[in-house]
Amino acid sequence: PNLSYVGLEVLARSCERLKKFSCTSCTFGLNAIDALIHHCSSLEELSMEHSSVKTDGAEFVNFYPLIRAKNLTTVKIVQSSVEEYWDRFFHSLASQVTSLLEVRLDGFGVSDNGLKAISKFPNLETLHLVKTPKCTDAGLVEVAEGCNKSLRKLGIEESLQKGPNKIGNNGLRAVAKCCANLQELVLIGMNPSKANLEILVSNCQSLKHLGLWGSNKFGDTEIRCIAGKCVALKELHIERCPRVYDRDIKTLAAKCPNLVRVKVFECKWVTERDEYVRYHRRLVHVTCKPRTACRSPL
Repeated sequence: PNLSYVGLEVLARSCERLKKFSCTSCTFGLNAIDALIHHCSSLEELSMEHSSVKTDGAEFVNFYPLIRAKNLTTVKIVQSSVEEYWDRFFHSLASQVTSLLEVRLDGFGVSDNGLKAISKFPNLETLHLVKTPKCTDAGLVEVAEGCNKSLRKLGIEESLQKGPNKIGNNGLRAVAKCCANLQELVLIGMNPSKANLEILVSNCQSLKHLGLWGSNKFGDTEIRCIAGKCVALKELHIERCPRVYDRDIKTLAAKCPNLVRVKVFECKWVTERDEYVRYHRRLVHVTCKPRTACRSPL
């Protein structure tokens, strides 16, 4: 927590070959990260957890407009304050760096303005949005349209906020329509509509992993949309979905031709078991538990 902007700048100047930088619970001075991505030309991974950027009432000034970390592939911002800083940070990256492959945003760090910048990374493969209340459908639509060819993995955990300013079915519809190469989708605290699921399974034929947590509306109708149509689906993870029954698990296991793993936790109408079920020549590992200590997959 005592690492300051001055200290980080000295570190950055002295470690030009640094490839990975990670910090937790730090409070930096203004533009500390600017110094890092300017001086560390070999930097590939940047991770900040529960850290913040101090502004002290000053305006944002880019001390190091030139970004030398051209090989940056991964950025993880977890529970970091001052979304204006991180929005500007991603806009700076988008204008100079094309190598970014993975972005994880957790908390208040970024708004739709930041997602607009992220949509300009031509090679982005993985995006996780975890309880980002400043991100809405509009921002996700930008990402879906801008990264339509490259996006492979998408995870969204919706915050508890109510009202129109959140990520919902409009954003998911854009992903389903635009991101035909999507291979992994995890949705937590969301209720994908039947119409959007139909678009998803029809257009995203490479989808191999699907996770649905805390969906109050996911049940028979939605499962029938998936069964038999997600031809590439290998793993399905369902948790805290009260409308899921044993018969739904059997339908999915029987009709998804490449499914090999089904995990169902905390769904009260599903019988507890851990077994391998044979469907023709295929074995499906089915695990159902009433309670689980599993952490969020994001």
